[in-house]
Amino acid sequence: MEYETKGTEYHLGEFYKAYKEKLPTVVMVTQGFCGDILAETLDYGLVIRIHRIFRQRRVIAVRLNDHGTDESTYSFPVDYPVKFCLEEGMYQNEGNTLAEILDERKPPVNVQFARKQFIKIGDRMSSTSHFSTLRLTNVFDEIYLLGNLVLGYELDQQIVQIPLYLSAVEFSEVIGLKGKNTSDWKALKNKLDVAASQMDFDAFSGNPEIAKYKSNDLSKLVSKGQDLMYENFEPQTYTNVRELMASICSSELQTADNDDLQYEPVELCSSVNGKNNRKVPNSVQELVAEETKDPIQSNISHKTLFGELKARLKKGQNPDKKTDESSKPPKISPKPKVNTNASGFILQGQNCEKNLSGDTFGDSPPPLPPRLPSGQPPERVNTKTVPCYPEDSYENLKYRAEVHPMPNLQPGSTAKSSTTLNAEVSIKDGLIEIQTPNLQQVEDGSNSGTINVKVLKVDELGRWMAEKLRLGKYVERFAEELVDGATLLDLDENLLKQEFGFSPIEAKRLMKFAKEGHVPQ
Repeated sequence: MEYETKGTEYHLGEFYKAYKEKLPTVVMVTQGFCGDILAETLDYGLVIRIHRIFRQRRVIAVRLNDHGTDESTYSFPVDYPVKFCLEEGMYQNEGNTLAEILDERKPPVNVQFARKQFIKIGDRMSSTSHFSTLRLTNVFDEIYLLGNLVLGYELDQQIVQIPLYLSAVEFSEVIGLKGKNTSDWKALKNKLDVAASQMDFDAFSGNPEIAKYKSNDLSKLVSKGQDLMYENFEPQTYTNVRELMASICSSELQTADNDDLQYEPVELCSSVNGKNNRKVPNSVQELVAEETKDPIQSNISHKTLFGELKARLKKGQNPDKKTDESSKPPKISPKPKVNTNASGFILQGQNCEKNLSGDTFGDSPPPLPPRLPSGQPPERVNTKTVPCYPEDSYENLKYRAEVHPMPNLQPGSTAKSSTTLNAEVSIKDGLIEIQTPNLQQVEDGSNSGTINVKVLKVDELGRWMAEKLRLGKYVERFAEELVDGATLLDLDENLLKQEFGFSPIEAKRLMKFAKEGHVPQ
């Protein structure tokens, strides 16, 4: 599908002035832009139905250094979920939101983060009272265009926000479909209007992040005496409160006082009742071994562990040196000298300097065996001829490896397998014989043993019920409830009649089979 545009291209500021009273309208992106966040990224050729204008209330905050001069410029949403307090009234209350402060004071006003808040930056907890002052200078409305992408003949459900400060982006109004008449374009616009009427554009609240601006650009605008159009002023980057804290602190981060801490330090201990059962290693080698053995627990700070080792060294202890003689490992006597003769036999003792032929080995290795001529296989020693049997002489020959585990039997002895069908295994003249009664004997009751219902699986129990007990209509229900032989033994006739709909005679037939192994003849 190709769209026909009006031909006139507008920057976002120009589009806002020309179309703010004519919305909604469909536009095409004729000049795209790739920004730092998703809202600032628009591809060339996108077709967007612009629904309405949205204004987010924000406040400009200038960071003051230790000398009271400007350093960096930020903008906060007035509903930012962090509390501040006035600089002259520090530590007197729990703090207020920016919106509450701006309702009582007009800018410019100096604020700081409330003292009662603690923010984790990296691996350290820091109180917000240690950070420098922010001067609130201006309140402005950041303007967004809200709309949805047009994908073919459908309207995408995701609402897109286009900030007005993207000066590089250009739009052109879509006025029709190429190769289609005017009625087709009107029908598509009506369809898009119906889809947009079912969306909640009021749920959009703007950009929740903190925007950072280039202070030198702001200084140029101030020096020229121009009105600061912050809605058209593009941020340099975005950040959140943790990143802001790490960047605006006036000096190296200081941890909070002990009375302000909201957590309890946990000591390293080896006690079973301790919160951390990891013991402090006695040496660096133990530390490395411990980290290798348990990498999941290796998140404990290395500085803490090496600090413990350093403290021990200051006390005059060498953790790598054992002073107790009893703790030294026993001395190991050297191994006796071992020589090997040409036949591969190990010769030990005092008189082992010569081999069987009288030659002395010394420290030289034993000679290699003579190389066989090509094509001649090596001679096997102590080989035994294995008798060959016809393929049909032993029907289970191919499946001997599957008889596992095999009982330790002596020649002439017999043992019964633990399967449902009793099998006799015997060893006679070095050969294994397995005699198993067939299933027909068990089914006909000709075998003296009874059926072990307890070991029947769900599908095995179903076959017995369908083929021998004429209860096939209940097999599917039993399979759904995972009723096997062991579960069947815990049921009774009343439960079979109530839960599965058995008739009295059917319930009695099944329970007699379960408890006695009886199969009707």
